[in-house]
Amino acid sequence: MVPDKPSPILTAQGLTALGNTPTHPGTVDAAVSSDGRHLYARTGVDGVVDEFAVDPDGSLTALGSQTVPQGVGGEGIVAF
Repeated sequence: MVPDKPSPILTAQGLTALGNTPTHPGTVDAAVSSDGRHLYARTGVDGVVDEFAVDPDGSLTALGSQTVPQGVGGEGIVAF
């Protein structure tokens, strides 16, 4: 979806960083839910998926994390 007007994070010049949000070590991939309300970051070091809420201003709020069985060293993630 393309916004009708530029948002604080997406402009005609590209994306603007809002800050840093820590994850577990070794982040290898990330995916956003289809409704744009959640971001999931996959880490290869520990096999953990970190979950974040995407706030209206584009910042992230950590919601928790889940260890993926046999996920150490894995790559790739899909969100629906």
